[in-house]
Amino acid sequence: MDLIIKERYCYQVINNLLNITTPSTANMLTKLAALKGAIKISKEEALDRGFEELANWSMPESDLLYLINDSILVCLPIKREAYA
Repeated sequence: MDLIIKERYCYQVINNLLNITTPSTANMLTKLAALKGAIKISKEEALDRGFEELANWSMPESDLLYLINDSILVCLPIKREAYA
C-alpha cells in the first residue's frame, strides 16, 4: 500500500506538536512512507506511542491514522482516497 499524502493534512512527529503538511512535507512524508512503510493504528495506539495532540484532534469517524517509521503520525481523511 502506498499512502497518498497531500498538502494540508495533519501530521505529528513523536513528542512534538501537530503540524500541517506543505507541498514539500507532503512529498517527503509520501516518500518516507513508501521507503520505510506505514501502518494504520488506532487512536488508543497513537496515544500510547506519544502522539497525544494529533490523536486527540483526530475524529475516528472521518480520519485514519498512519504511523510512519515509528516516529511520525499522519492523519488522512477516510472519504478521500488515502492510498493507491
